[in-house]
Amino acid sequence: MNMVVGVFKAKADVFGGSIYQRMLIEVLSEKYNVKCFDVRPHFFRKAKRPQELLTIPIKELTSNVDLWIRESLAVAAMTRMSLRKKNIAILHHVDDSAIPHKWISKKITQLFFKKANECDRIVIVSQYWKDYLKSKGFNNTQVIYNGFDVKRFNYTQKEINDFKQKYDFPNKPIIYIGNCQFGKGAMDVYNALKLLDVNLVTSGWQDIQLPIKNFVLNYSEYILLLAASDVVITMSKFLEGWNRTAHEAMLCKTPVIGSGTGGMEELLLGGQQIICEDFENLPENIDYAIKNASVLAKTGYKYASTFTVERFTDNWLKLISELHK
Repeated sequence: MNMVVGVFKAKADVFGGSIYQRMLIEVLSEKYNVKCFDVRPHFFRKAKRPQELLTIPIKELTSNVDLWIRESLAVAAMTRMSLRKKNIAILHHVDDSAIPHKWISKKITQLFFKKANECDRIVIVSQYWKDYLKSKGFNNTQVIYNGFDVKRFNYTQKEINDFKQKYDFPNKPIIYIGNCQFGKGAMDVYNALKLLDVNLVTSGWQDIQLPIKNFVLNYSEYILLLAASDVVITMSKFLEGWNRTAHEAMLCKTPVIGSGTGGMEELLLGGQQIICEDFENLPENIDYAIKNASVLAKTGYKYASTFTVERFTDNWLKLISELHK
């Protein structure tokens, strides 16, 4: 009988961790019977996390699953019953400093560290977090990096020009400063760059308001926005797991300037991009990036293009095969 793999879906679909989970479900479904359990409540949203913590054990009790793949919340919800099956935990990052409801997040983090050693393996997405967990006494860890469909990032100059014309970009540099969110550093980036004669743009869901263009695009046009940009800035203020935006920009052969927090440092150093630790230094770093765009584009693409879907798939299938002997 085909092995049944259970996956809990708790996160919103727009975050990097959810994109990782969605790709994982797709690649595992080609070989295993993957069952997804949506534990996100549709009511009483203020009590979202406590409801999910209660819902997860109930789903376990009523589900015939051979192996569970758990994000941090589902690890926090583990019971003694959970240990009857194989368990793989996925940890993207640990940093509650830039998110709401910090006390709930901190409690979930505490429960994660209390229970994660009971999992058969903890998968992390960068060497930074492997070293971090090792410092906490965890040895059951394995890095499986994000995967990307590299072929999707090959746009022609005509497609880029048509995109600029469609959205009426003036003829001056386009500086994409990431998602319009406090934790991503958008407010500080705007304040550092607002006097420059450039197009400053953001995209996606907003938790702050800035007097610049914010685009809500499908994925293909979002990639075109990165390709059309002269520089992409990822000045996250929290410890990143990796940073998909920076990685996607490198695949678009667009220079990246980033804070290098958490796992992002490994990405930027690997692609020989620019790490900027002080928002005040952004203008001079942008000037350098534009002047050296061709070199940064080449080194960034060379590194980023090695993180393929095939590599991601092989690593995950090998892990599950190893645990399910």
